[in-house]
Amino acid sequence: MDKPIWKNRKVTISAAVAIMLLAVWLYSILSAPALSGKVDFEPRKTDFMPVAQQSQANLGEADANGWTAVKKTGRYALLLNEATGNVAVRDNEGGFEWTAFAKPQQLAKEKVSGLLRTNLESSFIMEYFAASKIQRQIKNAKDEQLGIQYIRTESGFAAVYQFKDIQIGFRMEYELNENGLKVYIPVESITEKAEFRLISIESLPFFGAAALDAQPGYMFVPDGPGGLIRFPQTNILVGKGYEQPVYGPEYTGNQFPETNMAPLALPVFGMKQGANAFVAMIDKGEYTAWIKAIPSGVVGSMNSVSAKFIYRQEYDRRLSLGGASIRAFQEEMTKQDRAVEYRFLAGDEADYVGMAQTYRKFMLDSERITSQLEPVEHVPLDLTLIAGDSDWNGNAGYSVATTFPQAKLIQEDLKKSGVEAMNITYETWLKDGSLSEQRTFSLEGKLGGEKALKSFVDSAHSNGYKVLFQAQVTDADSEFAKHSPKSYGIRSIEGNVLMDGSWIWFNPNVAYNLTKNLGEHLKKFGVDGLQFPGIGSAIYRDYNPEYNYQREDTAYVFQQMQRYATQELGTNGVYFGNAYSLKYAKHIQGLPNDVNDHYGIDEMVPFMPIVLHGNISYNMGNGNIRNDYETEFLKAIEYGAIPAFALTNESTLALQDTYSWGVYSSRYEFWREKLLKEYRDFDQLASTFDQPITDHRQLSDNVFVTEYANGVSVTVDYNSKSFRVEKGGSR
Repeated sequence: MDKPIWKNRKVTISAAVAIMLLAVWLYSILSAPALSGKVDFEPRKTDFMPVAQQSQANLGEADANGWTAVKKTGRYALLLNEATGNVAVRDNEGGFEWTAFAKPQQLAKEKVSGLLRTNLESSFIMEYFAASKIQRQIKNAKDEQLGIQYIRTESGFAAVYQFKDIQIGFRMEYELNENGLKVYIPVESITEKAEFRLISIESLPFFGAAALDAQPGYMFVPDGPGGLIRFPQTNILVGKGYEQPVYGPEYTGNQFPETNMAPLALPVFGMKQGANAFVAMIDKGEYTAWIKAIPSGVVGSMNSVSAKFIYRQEYDRRLSLGGASIRAFQEEMTKQDRAVEYRFLAGDEADYVGMAQTYRKFMLDSERITSQLEPVEHVPLDLTLIAGDSDWNGNAGYSVATTFPQAKLIQEDLKKSGVEAMNITYETWLKDGSLSEQRTFSLEGKLGGEKALKSFVDSAHSNGYKVLFQAQVTDADSEFAKHSPKSYGIRSIEGNVLMDGSWIWFNPNVAYNLTKNLGEHLKKFGVDGLQFPGIGSAIYRDYNPEYNYQREDTAYVFQQMQRYATQELGTNGVYFGNAYSLKYAKHIQGLPNDVNDHYGIDEMVPFMPIVLHGNISYNMGNGNIRNDYETEFLKAIEYGAIPAFALTNESTLALQDTYSWGVYSSRYEFWREKLLKEYRDFDQLASTFDQPITDHRQLSDNVFVTEYANGVSVTVDYNSKSFRVEKGGSR
């Protein structure tokens, strides 16, 4: 019997719908622009430092206490005690000695025993594991199975270590120069000949450690803008000390950062004891380094600060699709040279200001910072205009907050109201905003089109303003992006595409080519630069065998993105300001403005602002997104930041339930008067814009002064919630 005709029609209609949906799907795949992993710049050079050659077998004659002066410069002497393995640097002018670990009379007072005790008198602490048993084990320079050979080199000496039982060996090279001491661990010196594998080496873990009877001082750590851990302690000791990875955890080991944790932006640490101090720069190996600060009472009575270098990444190895996993270590060792440079300070220079100025000089001399700000008549306002965004699920479409015509009107109004200098960043402007399918150039249609964009930029230029466009090119939501995660996403240590929920990170080469795509199109409209929200605050590896990028490879590509933006458009900006991004950055949004106070930091200081000021401008958060409006405003004044706001033309409700939600109050009409007042306040600091910070200190309770190279001083009084700017300094 024949089927009813309506059933045949239904089948035909269903088939047609299926074919149409298939065609739409195929079109969406085929129409996605082909992203390339090929780049037009030279790859990063991976030359490793040569192992220093022996110049003399004999280190020289030792004094009555067993110390040999191996190397001398004009001010310093490098000493070695072969019997104990202790190393010291003597300041010939002041007589102060910095030792690798405490001397016998101090060690005699320690109450810890076993491995904890021998760690206190060791030049290194090494972690390792057996391939047949994934468990951390520790050895140090006091191990009975360790063979040690000391070799004089042209600039100092080398200590060659070889463990007989586990057959792991390496060498530490000590170089004395006019600036201080440099300690290397050449990767080419590391040997592994049995089943045992190296995990980490903590070099000179107790160098300059302060004993209980040491003069009062502090340990400096690069937490937030800068943090001090003082001794003797005045607060109750909580936890196991301070230990944090430089630039944050490594994502590819499935170790994502806590939402309330800010990473360490600078690979530097320091110690002050009375009228003497040192600052230590991690010159090589920063991408796999951790910074440790151990207060007295955690491990013995010493206060110590040091660097720990990771050679194998620890991660969770999945055992099943159900989520069960075990802890494991990467198979191949990360091949990087490691080096820490210690520079010594005395007298008035022996404080966090002197440390920051020394680190600033190091960054400038090594061209890790290359920008220089020019004098200005008016401080530039850093205004972010949020175009709008898509809702969390992509169901409601793009919600408009500030169109191009509205952005034009806002900047024209600010010009008429007395804002003489301004940099405008236009944010989430791609089609579909944060859920952009392509990440390539595609204007959101609701914003007004190309003519309106050109009119906005031209108007801003006529008022003397610059316009940057946000370049969100490092990540995407894989549920909406047309680009295949397997082809373009970075791989975890297990080889699978790394995902945080549905979000992926693009391989850095892909991010570079997306940057070029945006730049080529935005250049036609006269846009002045790109603001990168991702590259200054996060760094990661890519285990895709096609690239096999280490963190420094990713940083190198990010730097090429910054260079491209500046060369093709005029300028670039980053968020947060990790040290690798400072080489080409012209501006930093959201410089760290607080410390992670749950790590026992006693005091926040402007170390990072002292390093940057006069070379790279920065804001310390938007005025309309502060937790404590007055205090954070004054902190920005004290730390030499520029004024910043992130606003919309429409009500903030336009951003509700979108990826830009979190800006709880943003309407320009509401914030206009506060913005203008704050701009006038910050504009009093215009003469300091291009000037280095020369001093910062506390005058009295809650009263601080910041001084600049041109003699201008800024005094901030948190008691009266006021500040004053004076010429000629305040000493």
